[in-house]
Amino acid sequence: MTRISNKTIERAKQKDEEAFAEIFYTYRNYVFAIAKYKLKNVEDAKDCVQEIFQKLFLNISKYDTPRNNFHAWFIQLVNNHIIDFYRKLKHSKVFLDEDYVLNCKCDENKTNLLEELKEILTSEEYEILSYRIYYDLTFIEIGNLIDMNRETVRRIYLKAISKSKDYAERIKGYEG
Repeated sequence: MTRISNKTIERAKQKDEEAFAEIFYTYRNYVFAIAKYKLKNVEDAKDCVQEIFQKLFLNISKYDTPRNNFHAWFIQLVNNHIIDFYRKLKHSKVFLDEDYVLNCKCDENKTNLLEELKEILTSEEYEILSYRIYYDLTFIEIGNLIDMNRETVRRIYLKAISKSKDYAERIKGYEG
């Protein structure tokens, strides 16, 4: 994915429509893919993406160009908005696909594996695992988001993966 220049971001902060359009066209497919993947519904994903870019337009002035990584900042905005959107929908479906991470087959009657992982992982492990797997952020980008150094993020991520795999081995349907 092409990264947006600081010059473009600064122009967008001044409400330059061409600069904002450049950001939109750079990120729209990426954001849609994340929303569709998490929400499991194309129409909900379209609505969510529209709201995300409206929110970006309204909040881009809050972005601190020299201090932050725009990609990481924007992905955090996307993540937070999708979570809020999902909560509003109150679907019974889960918005993250655990099978992708752990190669498990879960019974339809079982509580969602991700919800179960929340019980065995610390909130920090869960957050880092989510950022790494679902948002494809680097350890450095995650560290910048949560104010932690890269090596600590990597260590916590590996611990979360290990705990998740151990848990998956104990539940029915594991195909490791």
